[in-house]
Amino acid sequence: MNTINKALRNKPYRLRIYGLILVIIASILTILYITTDLSLETKVFAINSSFFESNWFTIVQTNIVEEIMMILYILGLSLISWSVYKCTDKSKYYLLIRPAIYTFWVATTVQILAILFFFGFGFVSFLIYNLIAYQVFFLFFYFTFKIKDKREVKN
Repeated sequence: MNTINKALRNKPYRLRIYGLILVIIASILTILYITTDLSLETKVFAINSSFFESNWFTIVQTNIVEEIMMILYILGLSLISWSVYKCTDKSKYYLLIRPAIYTFWVATTVQILAILFFFGFGFVSFLIYNLIAYQVFFLFFYFTFKIKDKREVKN
């Protein structure tokens, strides 16, 4: 029984490592995509495709690298965020609540500003950014509050 608890206790740390690996791979793909115009053209099934005209339930040719990058970012950041939750001692759950509240308010403010000031393709770019914004803000605030908490404990 004790070995099972040990194995389950270490799993969140492994997930954090897997998440970091996925984010690093996504970052490398992003750099390659930007610098070398990396493309992997393939036909995919699309529920809705609206480039020049709107098509429903169709097969379209697209650069699949963009989708792979976003999936890797979302999975990697989600694994890191989940491992932060699982690795936090229950007596320190306040370290999870404060970042969640700050993330909610900052992300909501950014969304409202984007609705007001971004139009056309700029807004579409914002929507893509918004897919990972919550995880990024949460991790940023979590580590900021964790460092601040450690400093307060030392004093």
